[in-house]
Formats: sequence, C-alpha cells, structure tokens
Amino acid sequence: MSISTCLYILRRSRVKREILLLLASSSGKLLTLSEIARLTNNYPLTVYGALYGLKGHFKKELSLINLGLVKVVEKDSKKYYKISIKGKIILSYIMHNLEKNFSIKVNLSIL
Repeated sequence: MSISTCLYILRRSRVKREILLLLASSSGKLLTLSEIARLTNNYPLTVYGALYGLKGHFKKELSLINLGLVKVVEKDSKKYYKISIKGKIILSYIMHNLEKNFSIKVNLSIL
C-alpha cells in the first residue's frame, strides 16, 4: 500500500496508532496480542481487528499487518507482533513532519 494510504489509516484510527507506537517503543521486544491489548487499554478483539481486520469494524485490506506496518513472528506455537521497517519509516515520518496533525504522544512509561 502507498504511504498516503498508511498515513490516512493512522490518522483515522486511534487504536492502530496506539498499537504502532507501543510496538515502536518496545525496543524490539516481541509482544503477544493480549499484552498489546493490556498495554494499550483496549479489548483483545479490538486489537485483533486492528492487526488483521474484522468483519464489520476493521477492513482486512486496511489492517496493520496487510499494510505491512506490523510483522507476525511465530515462536513456540505462539504469535508475537513487532513493528516492521515500513512501520518504523512511517512513524518516523509522522513524528518529524506531521506530529501536530496526528496528535501523537509517545508514552514510554507503559512498558
């Protein structure tokens, strides 16, 4: 997907912004879906929808994984999530150029 599509999606979805910021601030630590839900104060189903898409609420083609912003790592029969290189680039672009328009605040104390 294009950069403009990624920016549009992150501007429209607070949950997706929170997930991407959390994964970026986790210093490469792999997080499970339930950990992401707990640390972002969202329901696991909401986090699942933002990551994968969920019929009726989050479109699959606009999910964080489908956009290439988040990667899934399978380890010991569990799924873990981390920010992708593309996700880091998009987030860096937002922080340096569009921070006022996105009202993004990084809270490193949640880890």
